Amino acid sequence: MVAGRIADINLLADKRQPMPQMDEAARWARDFESAFRASGYNHSDPKYTLLFLTCDILPEVRATEAGWIRVKTGELLYAAQRLACE
Repeated sequence: MVAGRIADINLLADKRQPMPQMDEAARWARDFESAFRASGYNHSDPKYTLLFLTCDILPEVRATEAGWIRVKTGELLYAAQRLACE
């Protein structure tokens, strides 16, 4: 019975198709992290830093969809800019 299951797994593995979307997503993630590192970022995962900077517990400056705002006054410090996608 085990041999039949192993054969079924091998058959399924042979039918898998490459996923170009995943390859592209992985390339974008590597480029994203490389850009952070080139800018002097030296922590382990820039994605989590960006998530943290959107938290509503931050008392001074917060990243929002509109850009960077000063929390206490609502002043827009730096407006968001759309990135050009290729």
